[in-house]
Amino acid sequence: IVTVGGHQSAPMYYDNSGSFINISGKAVTATYSAVSRTFSPARDFTRNDAVSLVFWVRGAATNTVTAGDVLSVTLDDGQKSARVVVAQADDLKLALWRKIEVPLASLDVNTKKVTQLTIAVGAPAAAAPGGKGLIYLDNIALETE
Repeated sequence: IVTVGGHQSAPMYYDNSGSFINISGKAVTATYSAVSRTFSPARDFTRNDAVSLVFWVRGAATNTVTAGDVLSVTLDDGQKSARVVVAQADDLKLALWRKIEVPLASLDVNTKKVTQLTIAVGAPAAAAPGGKGLIYLDNIALETE
């Protein structure tokens, strides 16, 4: 079991390395991989005086990456979304746990009405395909300090 603390972590496989046929039968190039959580009704991420979204991430030495394979967090409030890069591509090759901290004030969205949280490797508008591999996510939480 790979975990920073507790009993489990979430593996996130990414494959930004090539083309595939989408659900509409159209050939597309994969440039990013993402996991999302949708909130309905919207959630107040500032409740209990929270000021940061935090999580732990662990890469693997066997991961392949290109410069575009950055790790990012996106919050959406139903009106607009804000994306922030939290780790560079080479960081995904580090087989050690790192704490990622995203100050809520750094995101230009209404953090009192979050409708979606997304953690992604790569970028939807990337000019070229990227790498592939596995990262682990653990202890996703809101912190007050």
